[in-house]
Amino acid sequence: MKLIRAWTLYLFAFFIVLGSSSVFVTTSTSRYVYLSIIVSGFLLLFFSWGAEKENFKKISKSHFGFFLIIYIIFIVHFVLFSIHITSTRTYLMQFVSLFLLFFPIIWFYVSFYGYKDLLTAFVNVVVVISVISIVFWLLGSILHILSPSGQVESSWGTTRYFPSYHSLYFETQNGTVFGNVFVRNSGIWPEAPMFAMVLTFSWISELFMLKRHKKLIISILIIALISTLTSTAYVILVLTFFIKFIPVVTHRKTVFPLFIFIVALIVFAVPIFGVLMQSINAKMTSLSGSIRIDDYLAAAKSWKHALIFGHGYSNYSYISQFMDLGVRQEYYNGWLFYNQGLANSWSQIVSDGGTLFLLIYSVPFIQNTMSKRYSANRRLAFMMIIILMFFSVLCYTTILFVFLAIAIAQTDDLENQERVNLDSK
Repeated sequence: MKLIRAWTLYLFAFFIVLGSSSVFVTTSTSRYVYLSIIVSGFLLLFFSWGAEKENFKKISKSHFGFFLIIYIIFIVHFVLFSIHITSTRTYLMQFVSLFLLFFPIIWFYVSFYGYKDLLTAFVNVVVVISVISIVFWLLGSILHILSPSGQVESSWGTTRYFPSYHSLYFETQNGTVFGNVFVRNSGIWPEAPMFAMVLTFSWISELFMLKRHKKLIISILIIALISTLTSTAYVILVLTFFIKFIPVVTHRKTVFPLFIFIVALIVFAVPIFGVLMQSINAKMTSLSGSIRIDDYLAAAKSWKHALIFGHGYSNYSYISQFMDLGVRQEYYNGWLFYNQGLANSWSQIVSDGGTLFLLIYSVPFIQNTMSKRYSANRRLAFMMIIILMFFSVLCYTTILFVFLAIAIAQTDDLENQERVNLDSK
């Protein structure tokens, strides 16, 4: 039974990865991805109940009540404000799958059995996908030794066609580094920043939510993050570098580790910092930077018109009224279109759900960041997630709902390890 549960756990983790805005949920296969997430989730609960009764944890009434309130709010808000605009089958299927089914499944699982096994499976799945993407990126996109096997049609933003390498890797974007144009490693995602988002959650999980800290996994995640050529990934790497590694090295009693640390800083951190600064400067002086600023301006105007309840789930038609289309003109294969996609989560949250959604998303994360009942690592993890939401659109992704469920369940798999008082540092 435990072997079946382990296979089911990895299957569930795999579909969580696919459900986090991968190419497969932007194509005609999306319905099968959502169905697979729900089926594997129910199977995981079933086999966990039979194999892991000894690990069963008692849920407090207050925690269950908090979850139930949020769950009911999601349903009532959708019925009152969203059902009339969510007319397409895709959006309706996404809401039912994510909010009505996946959210309670993941909450009950982490509440009963904790998050360690699930996040371990999630990180391992992402690492395998990362290795595959790095191989195809180097041999195909960079060295051109391998050629695409075909194309795939995606509805990400507008209808687009991506070169596909046996549906294991897709070429979706180019990036510029010091005047040279490179294909960005986007893995199985329609944009490199979305791949970087999933990698960042894996990075946070490995370093802050799990105890193992395997060097091989960390190295693979670093290479994959760098290959996305994404400023957000570099910001997270630099933040983690200063938060996690500098205190460890500087407290060593011998000089040799410090010497190795300084050499590594020069060889790796300085070039990354240079690319990061160039990327940030390019974004702030380019179309991408203008769009990011316009996202916040449009969201503020949209929020003002529906301060409490917002305009409904995924109601892009309303927030788009306040967008400056002059800065959103882009060309794809010679055709002009307007990029009306958002580049951060908080803009979509306040526009769709107003103050109500803002509280649902922010309060659990802030509480997990501030509460001293949790380990320092866990608090840092949720702090980074809050920061990540300013740079990535992930509010309706499966992986964010995993961490939202962990935050609401208030279970801490690291609570028995030695804690570090951040305030004493």
